[in-house]
Amino acid sequence: MAGAEVSSYDWWRDASPKDLHDAERASMAVKAQKLINDLPQESYRRDRDLFNIRLYECNPVISLYSFAGQYYGNSNTLALPPAEQSINNKAKSAIDTFSSQVASTEQRARFKVIDGNYRQRRRARELQNFADGLADEIGLQALKRRALLDAAILESGVGCIQFFERDGRCVAGRVLATELAIDPLDGLIDGQPRALYRRRPVPRAVVMADYGDTDAKRKAIEEANAVSAGGAPADHIEVFESWSLKSGPKANDGWHVIALETMGSDLVVEKYEKPRHPIVFYAVEKRFTTAWGHSLMTQARGLQLRINLNSYRIDRAQKLFHAGHIYVDKTAKMSKTSMSNEIGTVWEGNGPNPPQQITFQAATKEIYDQVEKDGERIFENLGINIGAAHGTTALGANAPAEALREEKTKGDQRNSVRQQDWEQFHVDCIKAGLGVVADIVGDGKSSYKVSAPGKRGLSQVDWKDAALDEKNYQLSVKPASVIPTEPAALIAHGKEMVAAGVWTQREFAGYLQDLDADGRTNRQMAQQRNLEKTYERLLYDKAAAAQPDEFTNYQMAIELGSEYLAQGEEDEVPEKHLDRVRRYVKRCKDFDAKTKAAAQPAQPAQGAPAPPAAPPPPQ
Repeated sequence: MAGAEVSSYDWWRDASPKDLHDAERASMAVKAQKLINDLPQESYRRDRDLFNIRLYECNPVISLYSFAGQYYGNSNTLALPPAEQSINNKAKSAIDTFSSQVASTEQRARFKVIDGNYRQRRRARELQNFADGLADEIGLQALKRRALLDAAILESGVGCIQFFERDGRCVAGRVLATELAIDPLDGLIDGQPRALYRRRPVPRAVVMADYGDTDAKRKAIEEANAVSAGGAPADHIEVFESWSLKSGPKANDGWHVIALETMGSDLVVEKYEKPRHPIVFYAVEKRFTTAWGHSLMTQARGLQLRINLNSYRIDRAQKLFHAGHIYVDKTAKMSKTSMSNEIGTVWEGNGPNPPQQITFQAATKEIYDQVEKDGERIFENLGINIGAAHGTTALGANAPAEALREEKTKGDQRNSVRQQDWEQFHVDCIKAGLGVVADIVGDGKSSYKVSAPGKRGLSQVDWKDAALDEKNYQLSVKPASVIPTEPAALIAHGKEMVAAGVWTQREFAGYLQDLDADGRTNRQMAQQRNLEKTYERLLYDKAAAAQPDEFTNYQMAIELGSEYLAQGEEDEVPEKHLDRVRRYVKRCKDFDAKTKAAAQPAQPAQGAPAPPAAPPPPQ
C-alpha cells in the first residue's frame, strides 16, 4: 500500500537538507499560518477580541492589525453603535475588581531540590535569588498584570508573555492573542498545541538590526512590503514566527522559524529542542476544548449589551419627552400667540379651566430596575464580590480585622482556582525565563549576573553559582512578603504578632514609625543570618575558617551549630567539615562560660571575714 501523501504545510517534518531547504521550510510555515488565520473560527475570534476591547474601553478607535479579523480589519468602524456605548460599564468594574484581588500580591518562586545533597540545596537557595533578580530585570510583575487583563477582556481568553534572547540577555514582552494562531485540531483535547504561530508588524529597522546578518536577509528585509494601521506612515513589515515542539523525546521534528512573506526571506530556521513554547499562556478560566480561554468580558457581554441598550432607551425616551406640554381647554378661547415663557406674562381667557402642564413618564420603573439587576448579575455570574468594587463591606467600617479577613476569605472562595492558575502562571514564566538564560550561557560555566532585590538593597547573583537541572528541583510560589504595608492592615497584623509574643510593644511602635516592618525585622535578624553564613562556609566550602569574638551571640551560635551539625551529618558532608563546625561551637561554649564567670561577683576566701552589710535604709 502506498504511503500517505506528504502535506505541503507540514513544515516541521523531519527531512534531510536535500528534501527540504531552509527557505522552503520557512515558506511552508508562513503558508500554514496564513491558512489558519483565514479560517472562519479564527476570524471570528479576532473580531470578537476587538469587540471586547471596544466594549471594555468604550473606545471607537481601535487600530490594531490589518489581519485582525474580517469586520474590523476591512471596515471603517469609528462610530460606536448604541449597544457598545458602555456609559454604565459594570463589566469593566467587575474585571478591574478581579484584577485588584488576584494580581495585587507580588509572588516569588521557591525552589525545592528532590532528594538533593547539600551542594544542590545551596544552589537551590541561590537559584531562588537569581530568579528574583531575573524577574525584577525583565519587569515580570508588570507584564503579568497586563496579561491578566488581556485574559479577562479578550475573546481569546488568554494573556501571553514571550521570553527570548536579545544582546545576550533574557528579555520578555507582551503578546496579544490577536497575533497568535493555532490549528483548531492542535491541542483540541489537552489544550497543549504542538505548533504555535505568531504574526505581527515590526519596525523595519528593528528587523534589520535583529536578523540582517547576511546580504540575502538584508535584501529581503529592504524589499518587504510595508504595512500600516489607519494610514499611519510608520515603516513596519509583517514578521511570521512559528514554533513546533518535538513529537517525542527521540523525534527530530522540533523547529523554530522566523520569516517574511516572500519566498527566500527566511530569517531564522533552527532546531527547537525545548519541551515548552517560549510564549507562556494565562487564562482566567480554561475552555472545555482548545488552548484558548474563556474571558470574563465574554461571559458578561450579553448582560452588558443589554445594560447599554436599556441605558440608551432611557436616554432617548427622556430626550423625546423632555419638551414641556401644556393642556388648554378649548372653551377657554385662549390665543396661542399670547403664551410665552417670559417673566410677568399674563395669559387671558374666558373658560373656567386654566392651562395645565402635562408631564409624561419617559421610562417605567421596571426598566431602571432591569439595568440595576443586570449590573448585579454580572458580578454574581463572574463570582466577584460587588462590595469590593464599591470599597464597602457588609460587616461595617469598624468590624474587627479577624471578621474582615474571614469575609474576604469567603468572598475569595470562588476565585481560589483562578488564584491557583495565577500562581502556576508565575511558575511557568520563571521556567521559561531560566530556559532562555540556560541557552545563553550554554555550558553553565559562563557568567550571567543579575541584581537580586533584597531587604537590604541589591545583591549580585551569578548563574554559574545557581544553575540546576530542571529535573532536580520542584518549583512553587510563595508571597514576596507576609507583612502588609498598608497602615490599617499593618496595625491589625501587628496586634496579632504582639499578642502571640513574636513582637514586643516597642518593636511594634518602631514598625509604625516608618511602615517598614520588613526592614526592621531584617536588621534584628542580622546576627542569625551572619551566623548562618559562617556555618554554611564551615560546613560546605572546601576551605573555610572562622573564630568567634566578643561580639558573637554565643547562645545563638551554639543552638545554630547543633542544627548545622545534624544537617551536615544528614547531607553526608566530609568529616573534616563537621570538625570545623564542632571546633567553632566548642569555642563559643568556652567563651560563653568565661563571660558568665566574669559576670558573677567574686566569692570570699575560706575563713576570711564577710564583707560589711549595706546600711539600713533611712526611716
